[in-house]
Amino acid sequence: MSWGKLVVAIAFSLIAQNAHAQQLEKAIFAGGCFWCVESDFDKVPGVVATVSGYVGGKTQNPTYEQVSAGDTGHYEAVEITYDPTKVSYEALLIAFWHSVDPTDGGGQFCDRGQSYQTAVFVANEKQRSLAEASKTAAQRMLGKPILSPILAATRFYAAEDYHQDYYEKNPLRYRYYRWGCGRDKKVKDIWGEHAYEGIPGLGKNQRSMVTLSLAKSLSCQKGLKVRFTTVAALVDELIEAADERRLQRLQKQLASQDLLIIDELGFVPLSKTGDELFFEIISQSYERGSIIITSNLPFDEWTEVFGSDRLTGAILDRLTHHVHILEMNGESYRLNQSHIRQTKPA
Repeated sequence: MSWGKLVVAIAFSLIAQNAHAQQLEKAIFAGGCFWCVESDFDKVPGVVATVSGYVGGKTQNPTYEQVSAGDTGHYEAVEITYDPTKVSYEALLIAFWHSVDPTDGGGQFCDRGQSYQTAVFVANEKQRSLAEASKTAAQRMLGKPILSPILAATRFYAAEDYHQDYYEKNPLRYRYYRWGCGRDKKVKDIWGEHAYEGIPGLGKNQRSMVTLSLAKSLSCQKGLKVRFTTVAALVDELIEAADERRLQRLQKQLASQDLLIIDELGFVPLSKTGDELFFEIISQSYERGSIIITSNLPFDEWTEVFGSDRLTGAILDRLTHHVHILEMNGESYRLNQSHIRQTKPA
């Protein structure tokens, strides 16, 4: 290649890169802990980058300690860079509303205080108009007042390096925090089947859809006793029953089921007490009836949930005694439904 052609090629490459960069746009959402917001939006197709940081306050270059103390007026927030040819600002707003508790004006979940309150920070009047319309629609769906304000974006300060991509750098601590803070449970309590709409992997997925359909079919059409639950919900129920001295009664009820379907193993690590109670249920049920467990983790990563190689081995030994393993890979059900609604004519 001649030098002239090489220079032209480089010039065209730079022009293409600049054109692509000019196409990218930004959104800023405050949704409580920025670790969780960053994790959620990194899953959205069309999102190019996310940065955890602080916005809306008066102090320059605030630190995490200053913001957490409530002295700066900043919100924990995430700056989202996205490709508008692949995902719209309206779609990001839908994902935001459906991944937080917008009816809580005092913070989010276990995190309280002004810095953990929810808000949408807009860069211009177009974003403001879209945000106000989206807020009205979300409020109508909830049937409750949404307390998240729509605010003009001020300077966004990136948080300290150790906060960036925290969910990837510290996966176990992150999962335990998210579970312990009750974020997912509260979001699902508020939004029901619309929880995490627009965020792949957090909404209703292929595994859950199949197991739910199977549970309804066997229960209603075949007359079998079927119980559908999640790992987190089951362990919470067992711990509560143990505290109230009715554990044996609950264990008998679970063991009497023809089919026990336990969804979402792997989303949160369990406590030592939770591990032991879960093991007891598997031990009591696997010979008496059938068990279906859905998981987003391969077997060799189940120790991240149960914390012990020995206990994990004992659970797998029972589950794989007579077993069929079905591997399923697919897109988020709720994301597909969101796309369908967005493309329907008004």
